[in-house]
Amino acid sequence: MSKQSVRVFIKPDGKEVWVVSGSTVEEALLAASIPISMPCGGHGRCGKCLVRVKGGVLPPDADERALLPEDAGDLRLACVAQLEGDAEITIPDETRITIQKIATRGKVSRKYA
Repeated sequence: MSKQSVRVFIKPDGKEVWVVSGSTVEEALLAASIPISMPCGGHGRCGKCLVRVKGGVLPPDADERALLPEDAGDLRLACVAQLEGDAEITIPDETRITIQKIATRGKVSRKYA
């Protein structure tokens, strides 16, 4: 079977990327420049990279099922879930990495100085 491109829409960012079928959800998120939490380095060991996937994704294997909550529904591990068709991915807040910025310029408040 030949590889084909699949469309992935990422919510709530509103981004759309195209990846090769067989790619993981993690690879689609990287293609969209969206970082998520993966403490185990994307090896399918920690269960922290949970995302909601609707559409073209292969069923979870036994190792992935062991890390998913019992009432997982459409929750999947981004590092191991493989895309086989067009899909919609929703990234929960607890999975998202937020980038913190330190202000280096601005007003100085004399109130707390």
